[in-house]
Amino acid sequence: MIKKQPSNQISNPKRLILHDPRVVKKYTTDLKEYMKKHKVKEKVTNLQKNIQIPMSKENIAQFEALDKIRLRGIKQAEKKCRKLKMGRVPWSPKLSQARKEIVYWQMSIRQISNQKVNIKKIIRLAYHLKIVKDPNWTKEEMETKRKLAVETWRHLVKKAQLVRETWLEELAEQLELQGKGSK
Repeated sequence: MIKKQPSNQISNPKRLILHDPRVVKKYTTDLKEYMKKHKVKEKVTNLQKNIQIPMSKENIAQFEALDKIRLRGIKQAEKKCRKLKMGRVPWSPKLSQARKEIVYWQMSIRQISNQKVNIKKIIRLAYHLKIVKDPNWTKEEMETKRKLAVETWRHLVKKAQLVRETWLEELAEQLELQGKGSK
């Protein structure tokens, strides 16, 4: 029976990504080590030799115990796959805008270096950030602007909690003025 996940529950991102061979190799080696440590293969072969048809409750319990060990190994190996770098910085519109500005300058530098970029994304970011692109900008000028954007972002990250709380207060005040809630 398949259980449906509630719509308001956010699922965790998966650490195992199959398109990166390094992650797949780490996963398989960790899983093999776990299986050797818990002697799963030997236990399965012993169970298969001693199986009775129809299966007794004892055999079913042993298979269930082995399955729990196997699932624990899968979870543990997946957990060791790769480090997820997210969720440490409280979100705010200012922080989001600073990050978008970094992306804009990185993509513009790639474009001027004749590397593959998504032009529509550059245009969309420029529109949202209200940046008017000057065709006379050099790569060095863009690099300077990118470094400045990174510094701004780092400064905001250091006080991200305060910036978020300020934004939430402003949002609550605006909603209160519109009559859609109270502080």
